[in-house]
Amino acid sequence: MDEAAERAASEAWRAAGMHCSAPQVPGTSSTLLVEVGAVIERSRGAAEASGSGRTHSSCESGMVRAMRLDVDVTRRLSSFKLHTPGWGTASQPPVAQELVMRPGGLADVRMLGVLAMLADRARAPGEGPSSSTSSGPRLVLQLLGRRCKELLSVFPTTLADDERALQQQAGSDVATTLQFRIGKKRALLGCLRTLEEQYHTC
Repeated sequence: MDEAAERAASEAWRAAGMHCSAPQVPGTSSTLLVEVGAVIERSRGAAEASGSGRTHSSCESGMVRAMRLDVDVTRRLSSFKLHTPGWGTASQPPVAQELVMRPGGLADVRMLGVLAMLADRARAPGEGPSSSTSSGPRLVLQLLGRRCKELLSVFPTTLADDERALQQQAGSDVATTLQFRIGKKRALLGCLRTLEEQYHTC
C-alpha cells in the first residue's frame, strides 16, 4: 500500500478500535471486522447530518466518522503467538498486513478505509464534496465487489472443481491445500453474494 492507503487503513483501525477494550491482544495478530452495509449506511447518515455534504469533505472522512459510531466490531485472531523478543516492534508488527474478508458481508475495517480513499480518488475532476455523500459509499461497495472478483479470477479452478477434488483426495496431503482454497473461495463468494442480495452492486 502507498502512504495514503496506509494512513487511511490506520485511521479506520483507530476509529473502529474505539469499540474494543484493546484493539490489539498481546502476543496475537488481530483483525477488526465490521458488517459492510451497516458502516456504509452510517457513513451516508453522517454525511446527511453534517448538512447535505457542506462540511463533509470526503467519502474517507465519512467512513472514519461512521466507524466511530456504535458499530458491531468482530475481532479475528490469527494463530500467531509471542515467539521472539522482537514481536510487536517495527520489524515484527503485531497486526497482519493482509486485509480480511469473511462470508456474510464482514470486512476488515482497514480495507474499507482504503476503499473509501480510492473512491475519493476516483471522483471526477470538478465534483464537489457533496457528490461523495451519495456516490462515494456505493462506489466503496462496487470496489469491494470488484476486488473479490479479481481475487477469484486468479484461481485456476472453481469452487465446484475443488470440492469434487477434495472428495477424491480425502485424507491425502493434497486435501489440506484444497480445504484452504475452498475456504478462501467461499469467503469471497459469500461477500459477493451479500453485496448482490442486499445492495445490488455486483
